[in-house]
Order: sequence, then C-alpha cells, then structure tokens
Amino acid sequence: MNHKGHIGSMMMALGASILVIYALMVMVNFERNISKESLELSILSEINKLNHESNIDNLRTIIFQAIINSKETDNFEELFNESLKSLADSQRTKSQNTNLYAKLALGDYSLTFDGTNYILIIKDIFQETTRAMNEIKYSYSLSISFNKEGIITITYL
Repeated sequence: MNHKGHIGSMMMALGASILVIYALMVMVNFERNISKESLELSILSEINKLNHESNIDNLRTIIFQAIINSKETDNFEELFNESLKSLADSQRTKSQNTNLYAKLALGDYSLTFDGTNYILIIKDIFQETTRAMNEIKYSYSLSISFNKEGIITITYL
C-alpha cells in the first residue's frame, strides 16, 4: 500500500494542533486592560467635544465683535470682512487644533447678502485632538446667518 498520503494528513493535523494550542495560550495570557483603553478614548472624545464647543463660542464672539465694529457705517460688508479677518488673525496663534481661524484670517470663506440677512459660509474646517497615541480629526463646514443686530443661526453643512 501507498502511505504517502497519510504523511501529509498527519502534518496538517499536527500544524492545526499547534495553531490551536498557540491561540489558546494567547487568549489565556491576554492581560490588556480594555476598560483603560476605553476610558482613554472617552476622555479624548470629551476633550474634542470641549475644544469644538470652545471654537464655536469663540467664533460667535468674533462674529459679534465684527458686527459691532461695522454696523454704524454705510459700508458694512467691507468693514465686517476687515474686522473679521483681524479678529480671527489674533486668535490664529492661540488655537492650533483647528484651521477655522486661519480660514477666516485669510478670507477663505464666502459672505453673501440675501436682502435681509448676511450668510457667512466656511467650508472644510478641521479640528484635531491628540492624546497619547490616539487622535481624532473632525471635519465640518458652517453656515452662519446674521444681520447688523447679531447672529441668527449657525448651521452645520
């Protein structure tokens, strides 16, 4: 009889047994604390949320200040743009986790007047938060509706 086929079958069974034993050893010796990593990710998420809320609050303040600086003139739109760029430029170095202030300072936005309200659209904003080896990058665009009295709405696009 020809027993050459049995050698291959025995080698496969031996290889499978070795892999099963190795997998069992890895599972038994697994000591990583998943709850610690989950906590780190939760903290990172909260930090990112707080940074985002802070950036939106600062944006509201900048726009409101630009409105105040410009509303008593006949050339509201031009003075608003100049004031917005100047105010954003002063915030640009303070916040390095977003490109929001750089976009405003460089005029990378559109401002239109619909007859009643002004619409400020800022596209492709990003915000990054890093902690240890983890990083969150959040991208969004904004549409801000306002008039000479103040901000009406901020909408995510």
